[in-house]
Order: sequence, then structure tokens, then C-alpha cells
Amino acid sequence: MIVLKIGGTSVVNTDFMLKITDRMQREEETFIVVLSALSQITNTLDAMYKSTEIDKTKKLINKFTDIHEDYIHKLFSDIKEIKRAKKIVKDTLLQVDRVIKREQYDLLMALGEYLASSLYSLFLKSKNVKHSLKNSPDFIKIDASRKPNTKFIKLKCEQTKWQKINIFQGFICSDSDNNITNLSRGGSDFTATLLGEAIQAKVIEIWSDIDGIRSNDPRFVSKTNCVSQLHYVEAAELAYFGAKILHPESVLPAQRLNIPMILKNSKNINHSGTIINNEQNKIGLKAIAAKEEIILINITSYRMLMIHGFLSKIFDVFNTYKTSVDLITTSEVSVSLTIDDATYLNQILKQLKTFSQVEVKKKMAIISVVGNLTNDRKQIAAKILNTISNPIEIISYGTNRRSISVLVEQENKNKNLNELNILTYN
Repeated sequence: MIVLKIGGTSVVNTDFMLKITDRMQREEETFIVVLSALSQITNTLDAMYKSTEIDKTKKLINKFTDIHEDYIHKLFSDIKEIKRAKKIVKDTLLQVDRVIKREQYDLLMALGEYLASSLYSLFLKSKNVKHSLKNSPDFIKIDASRKPNTKFIKLKCEQTKWQKINIFQGFICSDSDNNITNLSRGGSDFTATLLGEAIQAKVIEIWSDIDGIRSNDPRFVSKTNCVSQLHYVEAAELAYFGAKILHPESVLPAQRLNIPMILKNSKNINHSGTIINNEQNKIGLKAIAAKEEIILINITSYRMLMIHGFLSKIFDVFNTYKTSVDLITTSEVSVSLTIDDATYLNQILKQLKTFSQVEVKKKMAIISVVGNLTNDRKQIAAKILNTISNPIEIISYGTNRRSISVLVEQENKNKNLNELNILTYN
């Protein structure tokens, strides 16, 4: 079995959708197709929910309709099928109105995926292509801590009778009370790898509108490579520290069963893309990613000098507010750490100040340099320190020997990415 995750910019690419449909019919494989909402639709639904102006809401409704009707006219040729497809869009808009009035935000965010999958299913029916349209929340369930219930997913997949083509909605899932919720933005990747793990897929293909993972951020750096191969750990590091092409949590399910992931471009299907697997590749740097809006917290307490439990006391505070720490450095009396979630920052600082002095720096950025650093970390760290022209607050070696991360002021991030580009671009 093969899993195909098709992102929003690829779903609207009707030439690609026709080619992928033809491929699935020709190949002797069973396919799971995970579809995102059409490009721009999730943001449009979010804007509808937040809109308080009638004129603005009307414009958003028109945008929602125009995007889907343009897609319909490109995908369908039969007038009757076009009418059926437009009715699905009209019915969805009525549901959008009801859901907004009930303030059911998570359900609203699911409607783009439901609409995209329904339209593609209608297209397959019009071509007499045998398939099954599944309901992702029936398969993907999360627990109270919002972690996927992998045992449930595996059991559900084992009990399912698969057609040759099986269509799923990406991103959306159900909670322990069977309410519709989601796996966060970009979560269609996660849907694909969770299903891929459950069915023990041969390969998981992630289709977007770029050739694969770049060696640096092409939005800010002019010359970058497409990275041909990454270890699972390297890909996870890049995703977590800012590479937008991949959901940060999506790598682990594939890694657990050593299922290859291939990142491909729907606008350039002959490009080999980036393959993610467990190969122990050649030593050296491969890619750089950066994450903004980082908060640095410096914690000092001379009263805690040599006292057992200082670190435990600090982390109890962050655990109370379920706030993850990215980077950390320590000494006997001080700890410097970073977070990227400011939701409970005031409460965290208030508790920390009961037993320590606290200094906060906002608008920081983490730059992570990733590759196989098994035998070369000292030399690479020296190169990083010599290359970056401004002060570095923290430097951290990944324990997996696959990354080195530095903390810099956010205003210097783009300059630093360009300075470090010489380490990966060739």
C-alpha cells in the first residue's frame, strides 16, 4: 500500500490531479489519498469566523465560492457533474453559516477538507473509478493530551476493507469524546504518516509545490540546494526548527516502522525530491532552518547554589503550564532556556520569581544547522561561531549528533542565514 498526501496547492493543480488519478489506476497497488483543503480555503474559513463586518464576510464567501468553482470547471467537463459539484459547494456554505453561528470553530476548520474530498470523490465517480471516501475522524483519534491514539488507528485500519483508491481528509480528527478537532496547521502530513504506520505502507509520498527540503530558507537566501536525502532525525529537526514543508510531528510514525517518506513537487513531478529514511549518509552539513518569535528566559538564584532540586523546581513550573522548552544551558546557580509559546508566560515568570531572579528577552530566533555531525561537531561549531558576525546567546549540540542550534536576536536572523549558507550550499 502507498500513501499519497496531497497539499492544498497540489489539490488545486488539476493537471496534477488527473495525472495522479491515472497513475493510481495503472499501478498494481492500493492507495490511501490524504487531501488537504484547496489552497487559501482554511485561511478564508478562519477569516469568516473572525469577521464582524457584513461586507467583509460577503467578500470572503465570494472568494470561497470562486476558488471552488474555478477548480470545478477545470476538473469536470460534463455539465451535469459541474452542477452537482456546485451544489456540494453551496450546501457546504450553508453548513459554514450554521457552524459559525454555533461557534464550532474546529468543525468549521474541517469543512475545507470535507469539501475537497467530496469533490474529488465526485470526479472519480464521474470517471467510473472505483474508490472509497473515508471519514478521517473515524480513523484518527487523539487523547486528552492531544496525542494520537495509535492503537486505535491501527485497529481501525486492520478492520477496514480497502478499495484500490481510498480518500481521506487530512488535518482533521476526533477527540476522546468523538468531537471533531484537528492535528494543528500542516497536520495533513501527520494524518498521512499515522495512516502509513497503521497499514505498514511501502512508502509515504508528500506532494506540495516545491521540489523538496531546501538547504536553506529560499524566502531569505537566494542560492539553495534541494537536499536529496535526509535521515529521519535530520528531517524532524528541520521541521521543528522552521522548515515549513513538513509537519514537525509527522516524521516519527514513519520512523517507527522505517517507512520511506518522499517529498515531491506536483508542478515538477519528474524531480526526485527529498527522500527521508534511516540511511547513515555521508558526514557533513545538509540544511539550515530558523524559528522566530523565541523567548529567552535567564533564571538565576544564588540561594539555590549547590542545592539539590533547582532544575526540578524550574521544570515543574513549565510542566504546570504545559509549555515546552527548546534550548537550555545550565550552571550551578543559573539556567538559560528558550520557549516558543507565550500563552502562559506571565504566570510562568510569576512562579519563577518566587525563588529566583528572572530576565526575559523576546524577539529571538533559533537557527539550527542539520546533518551527520558524528565526527565533525567541534569543527562545525567553530565554523558557525566564526561565520556569524553578531553575538550568540546560546549554542546547543543535539544529543543525536545531527544538529547544532544557536540563539540569536531575531533582527539578525536573515543576515545569519545568508552568512551560514556557505556551509551547506555548493
